[in-house]
Amino acid sequence: MRHSWSLVWGRASAWSRTVAFALPLGALTVALYVLLHLAARPLRSGTVHAFLEWGPDNTYAAYVAGLLVPIAVALLLTGALALPPAHATLAILRQRLVQARERRASTRP
Repeated sequence: MRHSWSLVWGRASAWSRTVAFALPLGALTVALYVLLHLAARPLRSGTVHAFLEWGPDNTYAAYVAGLLVPIAVALLLTGALALPPAHATLAILRQRLVQARERRASTRP
């Protein structure tokens, strides 16, 4: 971790590259979560009915389960779908920052 931070610490161009990579990744992750949450909303009624049929006759618990299931599904799928491309993108950024640092170090007398 210290080595990764040393790549961007004190260099304005490195910070701008990092922000240029991280902001779109963050925005895409949020957009993906919102879309998946909207797509998982139909699970709400099925969850409530299944909870009431198989579980105790607690309507409040069924309501809460109906609220939480779409959120949990959206969070799990967002992590599974967003982390691999984000990790690959940040690995490419780190490699480019290392190459840029090595080029700067080799041109210095």
